[in-house]
Amino acid sequence: MIIAGVVRTLNEDDIIEAVVRHHLAQMDRVIVLDDGSHDRTAEIVKNLITEGLPVSLIERKCVIFDEANRNTFLFDYARDTFGADWVVFFDADEFVDTRGIASSLNSYLQNVAPEVDGIQVRLVNYMDAATDNADEIVVPKRMVWRHTVPHDVLKIFVRTDRNITINAGNHSAQRVGGPFKTVQEPNIVLAHYPRRSGWHDIYKWVIGRLKITAAGSKEVSAGTGSHYIAPFEILMNRPADLLNSEGFFHPHPDTQIMSNNPIEYLGGELRYTQMTDYKMKCVSMILKYAIELAGEFGHQMDTNEAVRNHVASGLRINQ
Repeated sequence: MIIAGVVRTLNEDDIIEAVVRHHLAQMDRVIVLDDGSHDRTAEIVKNLITEGLPVSLIERKCVIFDEANRNTFLFDYARDTFGADWVVFFDADEFVDTRGIASSLNSYLQNVAPEVDGIQVRLVNYMDAATDNADEIVVPKRMVWRHTVPHDVLKIFVRTDRNITINAGNHSAQRVGGPFKTVQEPNIVLAHYPRRSGWHDIYKWVIGRLKITAAGSKEVSAGTGSHYIAPFEILMNRPADLLNSEGFFHPHPDTQIMSNNPIEYLGGELRYTQMTDYKMKCVSMILKYAIELAGEFGHQMDTNEAVRNHVASGLRINQ
């Protein structure tokens, strides 16, 4: 049985090597789709390929939100190119944690009932803390505090077949024109490291919110990326609330809802990852995305007369 892990990534050079190495210990291949990173993410993945690891890299820049199409493309690619029997979806900041099952992931998936099309697992957030070892470069070794109870957010592992589409966020899937049976597995979780620093949070909010806005009213009205809205509004309208907050940048874990419970990291030593200055990266990533987005708009102005006329018609004189 062949298990392929698929991951979409954007500006994750502090964690992508650890993610890939960890999952190669459990899977036959990892396929990385880079959405147009402006940091060393793609370079690190290419180094892993040169090392001889079973990793594939697809670079397809995307300055707007287009998750469902890209997720389904990855599913089809894993099935058709590598003969995958199962495709495991995870984000570039998520690590499959199988400590709760008494077998390997391969053995577990081999024993899934044939009528089951997909396995859903819950997400559990690990958060940065003031007590973290700042000298530890492997993120899941550095960040050891997690929410004790996993969140009611599901991610999916999918048995390969035709006419299956993967929904945005890798939360669910469906079969076109037929049933799709999923079951939840409570003993496997995805360890999620969504925030490695307050500065990391900030550039994710800004770029995430702008990407969805740039995708148009369909995504905005659907509520896509709604979790970006409130922090983005605070940062835009009351920046001092965050930028002057010691607790925001150096949080202490709430022991009533969190526990010290690091995952079993399976990836070994990192060879290509560098220590990250998240503050400097925040400034760089926001500016690089802004110029990329402005460049795309400028291209539309240059090549689409209707767009140019529409923008020009916005000029009004009040007398």
